[in-house]
Amino acid sequence: MKVRSLNEQSHMVPDDAMRAAVYRRYGPAEVLTVDELPRPKPDPLEALVRVRAASVNPIDWKIRRGDLKILTRRQFPRVPGADLSGEIVEFGSAAVRFEIGDEVFAMVPPLEGGCFAEYRTVPLNLLARKPAGLSHSQAAAVPLTALTARRALALKPELGPASTVLINGASGGVGSFAVQLAARAGSMVVAVSSERNRDLVRDLGAGEVIDYTREPVLSRFDRYDLILDAVGSLRYRVARPCLAPGGLFVTLLPEPRKYLERIAAVFSRSRRMRIIIVEPSREELERLSAQLERGELRPVVDTVYPLEQSAAAHQHSESGRTRGKIVVEI
Repeated sequence: MKVRSLNEQSHMVPDDAMRAAVYRRYGPAEVLTVDELPRPKPDPLEALVRVRAASVNPIDWKIRRGDLKILTRRQFPRVPGADLSGEIVEFGSAAVRFEIGDEVFAMVPPLEGGCFAEYRTVPLNLLARKPAGLSHSQAAAVPLTALTARRALALKPELGPASTVLINGASGGVGSFAVQLAARAGSMVVAVSSERNRDLVRDLGAGEVIDYTREPVLSRFDRYDLILDAVGSLRYRVARPCLAPGGLFVTLLPEPRKYLERIAAVFSRSRRMRIIIVEPSREELERLSAQLERGELRPVVDTVYPLEQSAAAHQHSESGRTRGKIVVEI
C-alpha cells in the first residue's frame, strides 16, 4: 500500500542544498521534520547518490528515541536511514566500476544513517548495482534485513533437508527473508506470525505456521536446529531446551539482559547462542542481488510513505505490526 502526501507538489531547493528528514533532539517520532540541509560532496573514494527510496529499520527509531545515545552521543542534526536505492550523480576523484546514472543500492553503517535525504554520499566499496526488475522502493527494502537474515543462517551452514528452523517474527523485514533463505536450503521452516500473515509466510516457504496470539511460540516442536528470534521476544534460557543437539539460538534485537545471557553462553561448553550485529558488505549484497534477479528471493514491502511523512513511517514501524518493510520514497 502506498500512502500519498497531502502536499506532493515539488519543493524547490538551492543547488547546494537538499531536503531531508531530520531531528535535532532525541524523542518520539514527531521530532522528525523535513528540512533543508547542505548537499554533501563526495570524497575521492565515494559516489554521490540521488536517493529515490530508503527503508525503515528498528535501529533507526531506537537511535531517534535515544536508546543508543551511549554510541551516538548528542550529535545533531541527525538524518535516519541505513538503506537506500537511487542513481549515481557524481563521483569523487577515484571512480571505478560505475558510471554517472547507474542505478545502485546499498546499506550504510546504521549509526551514521543519512538515507532519508535527497542525496547521500556512499563509499564505492559499499555500492552494488540495483537488481534489474526491482523498483527503487523494492530495492531499498533489501539491504540491512536481507544481509542480517543471510548472516544469521550462515551461522548454521549445515542447514538442509534434515533441519528444522523456527523463525520468530517471520512476516517482518528480517524474518521474511530468513523464511525464503531457509526454505531454499531445504529446511523445514516453522514460522511464527499472526493469523493475518499466515498466507504470506506460507507463500514465502514456511511449512508450518504458529499463531503467537493463540499458542505459545515454543509449544509445537521441541527439537530445532536453529531458532532465529527476529523480534527479540524470546529468552535463551526458555528456548534452550527446544534446541536439537548442536542447535543454535540466534537473536537480532537483544535487550540488556540478553547480553548477559550471551556472556554466559560464550563461557558455556555448548556456545549455543549468538547475537547478530550486521555490517555493510558489497560482496554479500551483490550475491543477494543475483538471487533477486533470478527470482529466488523477493522483498516484501508493507507501505510506501513520501518523505514528508517520515514520522508516520517511523510510527508504523514502531507499532510492530508490519508485513516486511516500511519504505520512504524521496
